[in-house]
Amino acid sequence: MYSTQELLPTQQEGQSKVTEVRVSADKVLPQTAPQGQQQIRREVDALKFDWEKYSSKLSETKTALESSLAAWEQFDGLHDELTKWLKEMEAKIRDQDLKSTLQDKKSQVEQLKVG
Repeated sequence: MYSTQELLPTQQEGQSKVTEVRVSADKVLPQTAPQGQQQIRREVDALKFDWEKYSSKLSETKTALESSLAAWEQFDGLHDELTKWLKEMEAKIRDQDLKSTLQDKKSQVEQLKVG
């Protein structure tokens, strides 16, 4: 599957080909019967329309992918922060001495909540 960066030169090549078709059509139109001219114009117009639709969709897709990538990178950073915090809290809790009385245990829990 192509990445959007790989499709950019292909898109430029495609635009060049559409332009070539239009230029070629303009060259043959004067020597073509009126009915044939109408058919050539319709086909060139349809090609241009399809190409513009494709180019627009490609741009939209590229923008959506870039947005998704940015969101993923943000998520990944937040995930790393959370993982680090959880490990710190786990170490903090693991390093606690076990208390014998209920009051001492409640006090210890309160200290952990604050810290």
